This record gives sequence, structure tokens and C-alpha cells, in this order.
Amino acid sequence: AIKRINSKMELEIPELVHSKSTFPLKTASGSLRVNDITFIECITVLSKKLEAHSTDCAELQEVFFKLANDSKKLPESTNPETVDSFIDILITVAAANYGYPTALKAVDVLFQYLKSDSRVFKRFRPNKELMLKLNLDKYLFIEEEEEKKLVIDFLCFLRRYYDNIKYSDITSDAEVLGRIRSAEFDCLRTDVNALATAQDSIVKASEQNQQLASNAFVEIFVYIEDIKKEYDEAMGKIRKDFEDFKANVEQKIDKEVIADRKAEIEKRVQSLCEEQLQSLKDSIGKLESKANTLETSNEETARKCDNLSRTFETVSSQTKDIQRMVE
Repeated sequence: AIKRINSKMELEIPELVHSKSTFPLKTASGSLRVNDITFIECITVLSKKLEAHSTDCAELQEVFFKLANDSKKLPESTNPETVDSFIDILITVAAANYGYPTALKAVDVLFQYLKSDSRVFKRFRPNKELMLKLNLDKYLFIEEEEEKKLVIDFLCFLRRYYDNIKYSDITSDAEVLGRIRSAEFDCLRTDVNALATAQDSIVKASEQNQQLASNAFVEIFVYIEDIKKEYDEAMGKIRKDFEDFKANVEQKIDKEVIADRKAEIEKRVQSLCEEQLQSLKDSIGKLESKANTLETSNEETARKCDNLSRTFETVSSQTKDIQRMVE
């Protein structure tokens, strides 16, 4: 029955047009154009044809595999229902083509998408019925090592990341179980070695980072010391300039104060002299006036006048001496 189905799947498919798509699935020559159909449209069309048990899916199936291998991940706009349809297509193709390369091609695509697309990983729910349907344990007895490795890696992946999958769900054959356990042990050993290598790398990186940090702290300390030295030198120069400026200001202020005091003294001496001279002149004038009005001139009056004249000369002489002292 499987051979009969596969022989029918090799037939030429008739022209197909997705009901919601504006892209034709075939060219005028009758072959599908990959660039003219989106991945989501291909999944939708192929899913419907497989659900209807259509036998004209071979060429569309090839388009599906090409798009899947080129994309590596489902488009961002893919809704959960389309993700489920994608998974169902791969399971159906793998189960219906048991013993043929197409089945392992479907398993390979499913395996790659489980690792690369989180949406496929979350929506995929393997169980015992599915494992029996895929019948993967029988592939472990084929001669092709690459295909056996693909199946072993896929089964180990399911055992590791899906807790509900047990050995008994996969097979009851002791030899197959031994191969799976051996592969899991190899995977575990590889993971341990990878972790050890990663740990060594982390330790080495940590040591390098510590050395870099130590060197960085030394450089920072030297840099701070240089900045401190430059700061001290700059502050010393600023202090010296300030002291020089202060001395110049104080000297200038002292000169200005002395000049002001000198001018003030000169002004006060000049005012005093002028007042005394004016007072003496007024006294002499009064005496002369009295002397002229007296009918008789006596010696005493003349003597007083002479004394006043001498006093005037003495004051004038003292005033000149004071002016010289001030100068």
C-alpha cells in the first residue's frame, strides 16, 4: 500500500490555485514556481490536500521541502494553527513514506525546526502513539550511517527535552534501547566535555580579565598621581601669582594712602597759615587804625606795633619752615 501511494505521488499534479491566494502555483509549462508561492500558502495548501488524502501532492511536497530548507524558521506572521499544520505535514509524510528517503527528509526538517524555531518546539507534543506511527527504531538497522545518526540524534533530542517520552514509547527491542542509551551517553559525555572546555575558557578568560583589571587599576593609579601632581603644580603657581598680585595691590594702596595723607596735610597747613596770616593782618590793621586816630603817638604804641611786626615776620618764617617740612 505504501509503495502504491508513493507511486501515485510521483504523478503530475493538476493546476492548483489556493482559494485565498493570488499566486498561481504552476507556470504555463506545468511546473511549480517556488518564488511565486509563500511558505505559509504552501503549508496551507499541502495540509488540506493531505487531509483529503489527495494523491497528487508530489510536486507541491517538493516545493514545501525546498521552502522549509531555505527558510530554516517559519515566517514571523505564522499563526499557531499554521504551525500545527506544518508539524502535521512532516509527521504525515514521515509516516506515509516509511522506508523511503522522503520520510527521513521529513524527520530531518522537523528536527531542524525543533532546534531553531521555538514556536515549533512548543507546539510539538510527541507521545507513544506518534512514536509508533513514525516507527523510527527500524531505521537503526539500515546501512547508511548518516541516516542512522540522524534518527539516533532525533530520538535522543526527544528523550532529553520531552519528559513524557520513555524508552518503552520508542521501542521494546533491547538492541535498539542499547543503541539509544549509548548515544545518550555519548551526547552526555560530549556535553560534559563541552562544559569542561567552556569552564576552562571561562577560567582563562577570568584570569585574563583579572590581569587586565589589575593593569587597568595600576594605570588608573598612575594617571591619578599624574593628575594630582599637575594639580599641585597648578595650585602652587596660582598661589604664587595671588601673593604677587596681593603684594602689588598692597604696595599700590600704601602709595595711594600716603599721597592722600600728604595732600590732606598740605591742605590743612595751608588753611591754617592763611587763617593765622589773615588774623594777624586784621590785628595790624586795627592797630594801625587806632594809631592813626590817636592824636599823640607814644613810644608804647610804636613799640607794640614793632612787636606785632616782628611777630608777623616770625609767624611767616614758621609757616615757610612748616611748608618745607611738608615737602
